[in-house]
Amino acid sequence: MNTRKEIEFRPTTNPEDFAKAVVDLANPEDVLTDTTLLDKQVLLPKISMPGYLADPKFEGLTFHFVITPIFSDVVDFRLTEDNKYEFLSMDGKTFDEMSEEFLADCADEMEQDFDERNEETTYHLPADEHYDGIDIQIGAPSWCQEKFQRQLDDAEIEALEARQENGEVFDYWSFDFDFGYETDYTDPGLQDENGDALEFVAQLNEGGAFGTYYLFYSPKTRLVRQFFLCT
Repeated sequence: MNTRKEIEFRPTTNPEDFAKAVVDLANPEDVLTDTTLLDKQVLLPKISMPGYLADPKFEGLTFHFVITPIFSDVVDFRLTEDNKYEFLSMDGKTFDEMSEEFLADCADEMEQDFDERNEETTYHLPADEHYDGIDIQIGAPSWCQEKFQRQLDDAEIEALEARQENGEVFDYWSFDFDFGYETDYTDPGLQDENGDALEFVAQLNEGGAFGTYYLFYSPKTRLVRQFFLCT
């Protein structure tokens, strides 16, 4: 079970910080291998995050939070060697399977996001104290729905209770355990093309986007799966 950690970010204008910073994108086309869905106002890359901030094992990788229509639940990308996203599917649909009507509905839903897109790229570092800006959680997800959770069994609950009796203190942020549930990595939605469990990267809580975005990654296939949930 991984410890949750919430990171708030402050802006920086020091060029020496840019390579290690979270980036609020003014040029979203730079992180896509094909800009067709960006041009059609279906997808809008918003926040780029260096992988090392999530976990040292992701050093050298860059992940991107992509704003999607609110009726879309999941979008799949392939992370290229130069850290761009190759679009695979949205809610199971490839681009060729998207009708003109569907694309128009997406563009209508995304109109405000595109109207309010950044005119200038900004860079952000972890803040030492509370800062009202970009907010990213790492370590383990906090699901706002129980879609990808399973209930702990009696043995697991008894083991946790025994640890508490031995003086260990648990709270909401202790690990991926919340009111008797934890993330269920046996769910096919949290597995890659080969049936291997995806690894949690980060979730975007605040950053100029409605709802919560969750990023998962497959080191073997370089699949990036992003979920959008809201309460």
